[in-house]
Amino acid sequence: MPNATLSPPYFVAWELTLRSNALCLHADNGSGTAASTAGELSPLEALAVVDDLAESGVPLLGLIGGEPLLRPDWRRIARRAVRRGIAVSLATDGWLVGEEIAGELAATGVQSVTVGLDSHLPAVHDRLHQRPGLHAAAEAAIRHLAARGLRTVVSFTPTALNWEHAEGVVERAAALGARAVTLSDYVPAGRALSPLHAATAGQRRRVAATWEMLRTTWRGRLNLLGPELWATLGSALEVGTACAAARRLARIRPDGTVTPCPFLETPMGSLREESFGNIWERALGGPSPYRASPEALLRCGACRWQTGEAASGYAAAGAAWACAPSPP
Repeated sequence: MPNATLSPPYFVAWELTLRSNALCLHADNGSGTAASTAGELSPLEALAVVDDLAESGVPLLGLIGGEPLLRPDWRRIARRAVRRGIAVSLATDGWLVGEEIAGELAATGVQSVTVGLDSHLPAVHDRLHQRPGLHAAAEAAIRHLAARGLRTVVSFTPTALNWEHAEGVVERAAALGARAVTLSDYVPAGRALSPLHAATAGQRRRVAATWEMLRTTWRGRLNLLGPELWATLGSALEVGTACAAARRLARIRPDGTVTPCPFLETPMGSLREESFGNIWERALGGPSPYRASPEALLRCGACRWQTGEAASGYAAAGAAWACAPSPP
C-alpha cells in the first residue's frame, strides 16, 4: 500500500531501452541504433517495478526510450501498469507503428501516444533523425493511432534546421488526427551540445511568438502544449521558482536507476536494490541535492526556459505556456 504520508510523483518517465530506430541529432540520453541492451531490467524485474510504482501511488507512467516498442515485453509492462491503476503514455518515433501495433497499443489500455514530427518537410525530419523514410512512417503512425481512438500527441523540437516549421507541423498534426502538439526545448546534453544544431535566442523568440499565435488560431480544435510541462508538471508554482525534478517527476533508466528527471543524470537509487517508495521518501526528505533551485537551473541546462537564458529566448516573447497537466 502507498505510504499515506508520502506524496508520490505526478509522473514517472521510464526508459525501457536505449535502442532506437534512428540516431536523432537532438537525442541526449545515449540512445541509438547501436545502443547496448546490457544491464536492462529483465522481464520479471520490469513487472516488479510496475508493481512497486503502483504500490507507491504513482498515477502517471510514461514509457520512453530510445524506442520503447523495441523492448519485446512492452505489452506486458503496459498491460500490467494499466491493470494496477496507472495511466500509461508512450513516446515513439512511429517507425514500428502500423495498423497492428496501433491496435495492440489500444488493446493494452495505453491512454496517450506521442509521435515525434519535427518538420512538415520529409527531408528535414529525416535529416534530423538520420533515418530515411521516418517522416512517412511517423505520419502513418499518427493516422493509425488516431483511427484507433488513442489520444495522439505530436512532439515538435525546434532546432537551427527546423525552427521555422512550427506552423507546418501543427497543420500536419491536425490533418492527421492528432489531438495535441507539444513544443519541446532542445536540451543541451549529449549530441545536443552541438552549437550547429541549437536554435539561436532570436530564433527561439520567434518560435515562441509563432506558438502563441498558433494557440490562438487552433484554440478549441487542437491543444498546443508548452515546455513547462516538464518543468512544473501542472503544479501551482510559478515558472522559475522551482523545478519538478524529484518533486513531481522522476525518471527510471533501463537498468533500474532512478534519477530526478529525464534530463538529470544524478542517481537517487536503484530499483534493483530498494523500493521506489524508499528512494522517493529519501528524495523528498528536506533540502534535496536532486531538485534544482532557480540558481541551479542556470547550470542544469535542462529547463532553459526557466533560467536567465530564457530571458533572451522564449520568455522574452511573452510566451505564457499555460499547459494542462497530462501525460507527456
